[in-house]
Order: sequence, then C-alpha cells, then structure tokens
Amino acid sequence: MRQSTKKPTLGGNDAPTLIVGIGASAGGVDAFVELLRHIPDGTGMAFVFILHLHPKHKSHLPDILRRLSKMPVQEAKNGVLVKANNVYVAPPQMNIGLRGGRLVSMPLTERKHVSIDSFFRSLAEDQNTRAVGIILSGMATEGTIGLEEIKAGGGVTLVQSEKTAGYSGMPHSAIAAGCADFILPLKGIAKELIRLGRHPLLSEPARSHDALFVDAGALRDIFLLLRSLTGVDFSLYKPSTMRRRITRRMFLLNMGRLADYLNHLKKQPEEARALYNDLRINVTSFFRDAKLYEALRRRIFPRIIDRRDRQSPVRIWVAGCASGEEAYSIAITYLELQKTSGENVPAQIFATDISSDATAKARKGLYPEALVAGVSPELLRRYFVKTGQGYQVSKQLRDMCVFAHHDVTADPPFATQDLISCRNLLIYLEPQLQKTVLSTFHYALKPSGFLLLGSAETVGGSSDLFADVDKTLKIYSKKKVNSRPLNVVAVRAHGAKVTAAIGQNYAAKPALDALTAADRLALNRFAPAGVVVNRDLDIIEFRGDTSRYLKPAAGNASLNLLRMAPGGLRLELQLLVKRAFKAQAPVRKNNLWMETNRLSRAINLEAVAFDVLPGQERYCMISFVSASASVAAAPRVKMAKEPRAAFFQKLKKELTETKAYLQSRIEESESRNASLNAANEEVVSSNEELQTAKEELQSTN
Repeated sequence: MRQSTKKPTLGGNDAPTLIVGIGASAGGVDAFVELLRHIPDGTGMAFVFILHLHPKHKSHLPDILRRLSKMPVQEAKNGVLVKANNVYVAPPQMNIGLRGGRLVSMPLTERKHVSIDSFFRSLAEDQNTRAVGIILSGMATEGTIGLEEIKAGGGVTLVQSEKTAGYSGMPHSAIAAGCADFILPLKGIAKELIRLGRHPLLSEPARSHDALFVDAGALRDIFLLLRSLTGVDFSLYKPSTMRRRITRRMFLLNMGRLADYLNHLKKQPEEARALYNDLRINVTSFFRDAKLYEALRRRIFPRIIDRRDRQSPVRIWVAGCASGEEAYSIAITYLELQKTSGENVPAQIFATDISSDATAKARKGLYPEALVAGVSPELLRRYFVKTGQGYQVSKQLRDMCVFAHHDVTADPPFATQDLISCRNLLIYLEPQLQKTVLSTFHYALKPSGFLLLGSAETVGGSSDLFADVDKTLKIYSKKKVNSRPLNVVAVRAHGAKVTAAIGQNYAAKPALDALTAADRLALNRFAPAGVVVNRDLDIIEFRGDTSRYLKPAAGNASLNLLRMAPGGLRLELQLLVKRAFKAQAPVRKNNLWMETNRLSRAINLEAVAFDVLPGQERYCMISFVSASASVAAAPRVKMAKEPRAAFFQKLKKELTETKAYLQSRIEESESRNASLNAANEEVVSSNEELQTAKEELQSTN
C-alpha cells in the first residue's frame, strides 16, 4: 500500500480538524441529507460527498443540499482549498482527490467508474490520521477498498447499518470485508462524528501529536505487552507507522494520554488484540500491479522452470501474505503460463503472515465481491466459485497454497525457494531489521532464485546479496555469495534503545548516535579483543582487533571459530566454550601457547555464556588477552630446556582434558542416538496410524 510519510497539510485558520469522505449510490441522497440534519454547524470538520452516478448523468445535488444543509455547499472543483464547516459535492463526470488539503480532479471514464474508492485512497494518503471515511446506502460494492486504505493510513471508518440502509449492497460489502470501525444508523454516525471532532488530540494539532509520544517508557511497555500476548516484537518497525496506528486506537477510544491507553491495554486484553490487528499491515488486493504479474508470466517463471531440478516442484514463498490475495494471484499466473506453454511442472506456494486470523481467512479463500474487482471476468470464471458470501477460490488454487503463521523477522526461513515475494512489508521495518530479513531471504533462495519487493522498496544496503533484474518492477536475483541468515538477536539486542527512540523527537537522535560512537571507541581502545559465537561456534560478531588470534582459512569462506583459530587453540577453544555453556559463569584458561610468525606467544582466554531473552538461543563471548609482554614474545621453549617433571605434568593435564572431552562427545553421541531411535519409533507408530486412517477414509469414501 502506498502511504504518505508527510504530515497532513492543514494550512490556515479555516483548516478542518478532520476531512470526512462520504460515499453512496442508490438511496444515498436521502441518507446524506438525514445525516447532515443530525450534525450541528461549527464542528470544525469538512465533508466531501461522492454519489456514485453515471458519468453522463447531470446532477442538481449541490442545489438540493444548499436548501437543506446548515453549512455552505459547493461543487468540488480543481484547486479548491478544503475549509472547515463546508460541504463539497463531487460532480458525476469527474474523479476527485486531495493533494495538500486541496481538491484535484480528473475526468472519469465509463470503463472504470471508481470515484468513491479513488477519493478515499487520496484522502488516506493526504490526511493519514485526520481522514474519516463513511459508506452510506448504495448498490454494488464500491467504497470497500477505499475504506481499507483509510483504515490502514490511520483514519477512522464508519458504515451505515444494513437494516437502516435503503440499499444494503455497499454497506454489506464493507462490513463483510472487516474494514468498518463503527456500524451505526445515521443518527449514531452523526453522534460519533461529533465525538471524534471534540477529541483532545485535535485541540492543538501542531503540538499534541509529538507531545503524545514523549513518554518513551509507556510506549516501551506497550510493545512489551504486545510481545508477551502475541509473540511479535514491534519495537523495530518504523516509528511513523507505529505512532499512526497507536494514535488511531486512542482516537477511537477518546483518549488523549499514552499512559491512559497503556492502563486500558492492561485491563482489556481485547484492546491489545485490536491494536495488534491495526499494527500488522493488511492492505492487499488481487493482481496489484498488473505489469509485475505479466513479467512473472513472460520472463521469470520460464527461467525458473528451465533451471529447476526436474525431480522437484517449483517452490515459492510469499512472506507477509495478509489475507492471501497475492499468493492466489501468483498461483493463477503460474497456472496460466502452464496453459499457454504446455508445461506440466507442479508448483508449491508457501504463504506466511504474523497474523493467524489473516492466514485462516486466506486458507478459506472466500472474498467479498469488492475484493475480487482486480480479477478479469475470464479468470474469475476459471478460478473462482460464486457463493452467497462472495467468491471462493477454486480447490485447485487452495491445494497449491500452504498458509502458515510465521514471523519473517524472527522465525526460521523456508529453504530452497525458487521465488520469494515480500511486497510492501520492508517499508515498515527499521533499516537494521530490513537487512536481517533480506539476509534471510538470500539464504532461503536457491542459487538461481528471484526476489520480488514492493514498488517503494529496494534491497538498499544488501546490494551485495542481490542483483537488479528489473529496477522498475523491483525484481532481483540472488548473487552467488556465501551467506547465512543474520541472527535476529544482534538486532533485537538494541530493541529497547530503538523503542525509546520511537517516543522521542527525531532531533534527539544525534545524541544517541554520539553515545553509541563513544561506547564503540571505549570498547575498541580498552576492552580485550574477542568474538561472540553461537552453540555451533559460528562467529556472530567480532569485537576489537582479532587479527592476531584469528585468520580466514584457505578454501570456502567460513566464519566458524574453529576454522579461523590456529591449530594449537582449536581444542582449547572448543572445551572452553562447552564449559562456559554448562557453568553459567565466566570460564578462564591461562597461559596457552599459540604460534604466530614462527614465534610463540602466551595468551589467556575467557568465555562467558549469555542469553538475550529467556528461553531463547544462548551465545558465548570469548575474550583473547595477551600474557605479559616478555612471555608473549619469547620463542618456543624446547623440551630439552624445560624441567622434565613440569613437562610431563603438562602432558598429563592435556591428556586428561582430551579424555574428558572425548568422553563428553561419546555421551552426546549416545544421547543423540537414543533420541533418534525414539523419534524413529514415533515416526513408525505415526505411519501405522496414518495407514489405518487412510484405510478407514477409503472405506468411508
């Protein structure tokens, strides 16, 4: 979804506190007149009414409303500045929108008459949290997609209840799509508008929004509460997005202080769920950006099929699939290619999202008529089944797609993919989290794999991992460089700092950067050189200058500690890390000898195991400290000059440690074998149960 990052333009004393877009068709004039009767003059809001009429229909609506409304009524014309306490009526032969608080217009075409959705979309982009969308009586389904855009942009949406609407088509479509904040009769809509217009956040528009997020502690607690309830950490999502969504929830609840909203969250778990649903981005549609799907059909899929292993299906991962429209669009595009090419290569699509509700909806594949507007009649007939609730995708498509709950910023990736599509998700993440996700995608793709991003996204700082295929459509190919997913822990470790920064004015960022630079300088000058490793001894981070102790090994590039350490230290490092994970305390090993440039130097090693979050993967920090300069620079002492008793004592100690290490490895191997045997027995048992179930199912069929 395209979203504006600029603040809404309000200019002047006549600027409206809210701009209210109202869409209707059949029966909509009477409904709009009735709504205006319940709204007093002087609310500070502006109202833009779009009546769905045929482009050639001549409308006298402005003249009618002037006689009935308490507020000035005028026809919406290009360049007019929208003012408070005024009503603007869209002419039937024009498509109108907003830009900088001014109306803009363009001619409609008979082929595509979507004036309500078009205005709602521009209203959302221009006004963000100061946009209100209303759907009144009308036939068909227009307005639903526009309401979704307003809601995603941080605005408020209201729909006339079906029982009170003369024609319930448009209200029913919006309600079925789940994009209505309030479903009310006309009098209730007017009452809610009056309440919204008096909201404390609108009293001082220039200051109140920034002041709202000064309380970084409350904001941090909100994210911690969400993480404990949903398992998703929003602290590294874009601050502007998070602010907009939280402000929207406070706006709906008539709250003006962040601390009050936090207390409400603690007392009302259902509000935490509502905020979670608002924070996740769920605006999508079928065949969004038709040129991209044409490029998939003509250029990308043929290359994937030509390069694939003939024994395996084409594998596609749609990350952040929302309610499934994109995954099904890709599936349809692939099947259409097979029809024209005569190829019969199976494809498996993994579609994931952090919202279980969204994936459950996607799995069902049932959509209101308004949400399949982007599907051509031919494809609608071929791949959809008309039902009483709308359209359901065919069983063939549902069998191709596997929908699952998955957090792309934290969970392990789906491996060996031919194509990954992650569109309009990265723009909501902070740069360090974007880099983590892109590294994960690179790891998950096959060497010949492709990546699709949204129209406003790029690979940015990860250009070393991906090459441009089509800059305009944001299609990339995987570069053949060795990689593994960046560990999210390294990013999450800064979560508290990032969360606090969300609640501060951006002017405070240089101070934070200065402190970070000072910390880095102190570490480099005074802290010992070292590395951070995981349990597999893969290096996650280098700290200080480790070139005297670690060097890249010949052959395939590797960041494994044992591959980079000199031969004399490998066993000691392995034993030390193992002890550190068991000891739950710092472990030291002093006066170990290592060779550098035909000289031997004595070093001390210290290992400390730690975890970032309880219950998650643990890590170990290893520090290298040189012994005294005279010892460190001394040549290797030959056996003949070393006291015999001390030499044999040293050998005995090393032999004892080696035996202990080998015994521990044997015990680990036996334990793993036992676990594998148990798992094998479970698999055999499950297989027997499945065979029995299959026989019963065949009997039932």
